[in-house]
Amino acid sequence: MISNFGNYLALVFPTWSLIAQTYVTSISDLIIRCIFGRRVWLMTDRSYPIAICIASMSLLTFVSAFVFASLEIEGKTFTYISKISYLLYMSLGSGVAADMFIAISLCANLWKRRSGFEKSDTLIRTLILYAINTSLLTTLCSLACLITYAVWPNDFTFMAIYFVLSKLFLNSLLATLNTREALSEKISGFSRISVSGNTPTTDSSTRILKNNPVVVSINQEVVKDYELGHALPQKSLPSATNNYLYVY
Repeated sequence: MISNFGNYLALVFPTWSLIAQTYVTSISDLIIRCIFGRRVWLMTDRSYPIAICIASMSLLTFVSAFVFASLEIEGKTFTYISKISYLLYMSLGSGVAADMFIAISLCANLWKRRSGFEKSDTLIRTLILYAINTSLLTTLCSLACLITYAVWPNDFTFMAIYFVLSKLFLNSLLATLNTREALSEKISGFSRISVSGNTPTTDSSTRILKNNPVVVSINQEVVKDYELGHALPQKSLPSATNNYLYVY
């Protein structure tokens, strides 16, 4: 049986699933932004001003979206959206600002970590590209949703874009979690350094030599720090400790 067949007035009232999607999107976006924000916080040597800025914008996005959905339930019609449009602008605007701030903070911090060595700088540039790419789609999607609502407030184009936003955030998180393996494979040739006496020699393979092996791994250490959110050292000279030589 088809409910409201021929009743065109029924199109004025939003369905419960439409509003529920807004709650789900706002909650999932907050969780993922918190994960990205924590990574930036740790990468910036636990900078509380940066953490507070990210947390404030993320919470503003969440609260405004949550209140928007709650008021829409009370308003009961799509026409009520125009009366609470300021909440929609606030949510989408703060979301764009939060995503851009996360990407810029992470890129700026990574850029300051350059060591002057070609391969390590190449790795840093690669990490910067990954950081930009993970925030680019979500930022563009939020911006597109904001623009479409501003241009066509009486159409539902912005809703179609908004409901894609949570999927893009989840994909960005999964891409971030899978980054370590991809980067390790890309620079695996720089993963081991062998030393005999005082003269270091580079082993072209990734095997660990049995005779006085001295480890090191710029890809494993830096990528691990990047993924776990640990701060990269500003500068570090090669030094031998406990039979291991760590190169950053």
